[in-house]
Amino acid sequence: MFWQPMPHQHSGMQHDRLAAKHVALHDGDGASVRLIHADLKAQDMALKNGKLDFKPTGKNNYHVLVAKRGHGNQHETAIRYLFLHGKPTGHSPSELTAVSKAELDIVPAPLPREHWHYQGNQQAHFQILFQGKPLADHVVTIHTSHATSMQAITDAQGMIQVTVPDDFTAIKPGRMHNPPAEWQLTVQQMQNGQQYRTTLTSPYNVDANHWQSLSWGVTTAGGGMLLGLVMLIRRQKKAPINNRGRG
Repeated sequence: MFWQPMPHQHSGMQHDRLAAKHVALHDGDGASVRLIHADLKAQDMALKNGKLDFKPTGKNNYHVLVAKRGHGNQHETAIRYLFLHGKPTGHSPSELTAVSKAELDIVPAPLPREHWHYQGNQQAHFQILFQGKPLADHVVTIHTSHATSMQAITDAQGMIQVTVPDDFTAIKPGRMHNPPAEWQLTVQQMQNGQQYRTTLTSPYNVDANHWQSLSWGVTTAGGGMLLGLVMLIRRQKKAPINNRGRG
């Protein structure tokens, strides 16, 4: 069970901050969902055919979607942080990440800033907590929508440091021309015959160095073509004009 974005049509604005949010819960049958706002208030949400469409809360900063499901000795949680725009609440993202979301929690430490996002080749840190305490020496598996798979082992404080995958195969100049990919962190824990499984999903962007270098190359090539055209025009203006009809 994990959260994933849903494709939707834009209103034509580059950044439509008032547009509804669209997400889907993969394999989420029987799960209950709540949205924890930036001011730490919780709101129950209703899935429709595994999908969730909701308007922004009017509160600025990160919110978090938490889906939970239990059956017998199985306990599953899916987590996804979303940045929504609105009025300031006076609360920081660290307060939101500190809220207990499940017995087995994956905590971004810290969340990326609003305009930064996770980017390829950069370092990201997470803390794994079980019943509110760091889970040491534990395996965290990571998969991406571009088919990258890897593992990390938590340290004594339950922390992992992960290099965001640089697995984009088609890169174009400019950030807006490179849609984000998805990565999924998963951790499992067995305790007293009970099995816990939690996933955290998030988008990540292409390494800015790639598209910035491409943009520079395109700009350089375009500048060279323009310079060549200007020189050609100048030569044509300086060329002598043959006299006609003399005799």
